[in-house]
Amino acid sequence: MLAVMIDDEPAVLETFQLLLEMMGFEVIAAASADEALAGLGRNDTTPDIIISDYRLANNLLGTDAIHSIQDFLGTPVPGMIITGDTSPKRIEELQNNDFRLIHKPIRAQKLKKEIFDLLRGAS
Repeated sequence: MLAVMIDDEPAVLETFQLLLEMMGFEVIAAASADEALAGLGRNDTTPDIIISDYRLANNLLGTDAIHSIQDFLGTPVPGMIITGDTSPKRIEELQNNDFRLIHKPIRAQKLKKEIFDLLRGAS
């Protein structure tokens, strides 16, 4: 299984990469959608899931990063947004997307359950 993980904070990205690898994923870890697309180009395969932090560098959003990767691939790869933002407006905005929404901090077991529920199509 292949996961794309996007986060602009190197320590967070590394932690998520290690967690995903422990779950059995091959991981393309990237700080941006552009880096993720470059990694996918080298890998030449479609990921099983795309996970992104909500707020990325240069005022970019994880939702846009996931959409751009899906558009490039031409397929609706399951997406997950991880955020520490719990404002009702942000939650409503994120729930209007087709992405699973997870709030920080998140425990490894909860992350694993959410990922595999999403991959199985559970809501």
